[in-house]
Amino acid sequence: GGAIYNTGTLGLDSVNISNNVAQAGYASSGGGGIYNTGALTISKSIFVGNTATGELSSQSASSGHGGALSSFSGSVGITNSTFYQNTAIGGLGNGYGGAVHVNTGYCALNNCTVTDNLSKLGALGNTNVWAGFAGGIANANGTVLLLNTIVASNSASTHWPDLNGVFVSNGFNLIGNNQGA
Repeated sequence: GGAIYNTGTLGLDSVNISNNVAQAGYASSGGGGIYNTGALTISKSIFVGNTATGELSSQSASSGHGGALSSFSGSVGITNSTFYQNTAIGGLGNGYGGAVHVNTGYCALNNCTVTDNLSKLGALGNTNVWAGFAGGIANANGTVLLLNTIVASNSASTHWPDLNGVFVSNGFNLIGNNQGA
């Protein structure tokens, strides 16, 4: 994580996670703002201008995961928070989840706004092989629940601007484009 690397139990309340970068070496990067494998709770917070970037050389097919937050395992509970203008950029690989990427584990968003985030392939990316998936939220193999949450007006260079993967709606959500979900 560009700002926070959590492997334990962490609670964040009323924080601003802004303008951080997670840059990969010879592997994929995760969480421009936060990388999580533990138990994480976030409330009344804002994530803006964070970036996760994969390796930018031709030596590694690495990806950028979660411009603001990448949870590779564990659990995440987010309430009353905003994700805005975050970016996941693949190096020679893919960009997954401009705002949030969930690999495995559990993530719940309640009363959140996810807008104007971007996922794109890197400068060395080949659009026939690599892509940008879900400018908003990308779920690989986890459980993601949405309640009273807006996920709209995000962008992806090739696939599914707002969501990618399986999501559980607990109601009252506004999804701009649910094509990848």
